[in-house]
Amino acid sequence: MSLTVPAACETQLANKGRDARLAVMIDLLASMAGVNQSASAKTGTDGVGAIFTSADASGADAAITGAPTAGSKLVIDSVEVSVGAAISILFKEETSGTVIAGPYYMAANSTRTFILNRQLPTADKKLMIRTSAAGNVMALSNYHSNP
Repeated sequence: MSLTVPAACETQLANKGRDARLAVMIDLLASMAGVNQSASAKTGTDGVGAIFTSADASGADAAITGAPTAGSKLVIDSVEVSVGAAISILFKEETSGTVIAGPYYMAANSTRTFILNRQLPTADKKLMIRTSAAGNVMALSNYHSNP
């Protein structure tokens, strides 16, 4: 399958960073499927978490997002995860331990982007990660608050 990118989209892509290019491509693919994924369809504030790194995220849940706007629920758009060892990962809600997604089984030295598009069930909570065993892990999350 080949995809021809419209000239207007090529211009948008050329002038943006990696995350912004990904958002443009997601919007393009979503529009082809008849789904509205554009930033204008979101409410609240957008956020990109700091890069989370750990040599062992198996002992306790670790936050990979910031807190949402007070009184709001966090919507997780996507999470990019890279691991150094063959492990499984879970995404959980802070405090409650509710599993949001997973387990996902990852091969050693692999990277995967999870397009979650899920809202956490409880207001004022962060997204957490937990791995099945020790091993280097990196996570970068994209999210926004939904009042």
